[in-house]
Amino acid sequence: MFLLLREKRISKVYPPRARDTCFAASKAGSLTRFLLRQFRRSASVNSVAEDAPYEKTLRSVSFVVHATRGVIRDQTARRKAMMVLLGIALFLLLAGSTFLAPFLNPREHLGWALTFWIVCVWLTLTSMLLALLDLLKVRAAGRAAERSLRQRYERPAGADQPANDLDDRKV
Repeated sequence: MFLLLREKRISKVYPPRARDTCFAASKAGSLTRFLLRQFRRSASVNSVAEDAPYEKTLRSVSFVVHATRGVIRDQTARRKAMMVLLGIALFLLLAGSTFLAPFLNPREHLGWALTFWIVCVWLTLTSMLLALLDLLKVRAAGRAAERSLRQRYERPAGADQPANDLDDRKV
């Protein structure tokens, strides 16, 4: 149906002779015109946006909050994040002291040098804070596991004394 409406619009805009001269009347011309119309229609951003149902836009703050919660709660994600952050900071440190050194000269490019070192410090401190959080969580989990083992294998209060006095004597 969309193609028929489009054909009517084309025929209204271009008179029949002009349209025939623009596109060859041969089969190759009509096939080319058909393919161009199909590609133009399928690749059109407007047609995709018009046909799509209403979608929620991505809220950056909400996404960052949920991603941060996931990194904080999951031990493997937290440790991977620490590794990646330290790897990036180490790469920046090596790059800053070797091939980026001329661009990071504070006497020539103070803004670039300050930005570079602030990013390095920020990455390192973020990794250190994640490591501290990981340490605290591991210690808390260890204490909880020790407490549950102690409760599981602890004898009841009356079980400390033997049932008979005869058991204590040697015969």
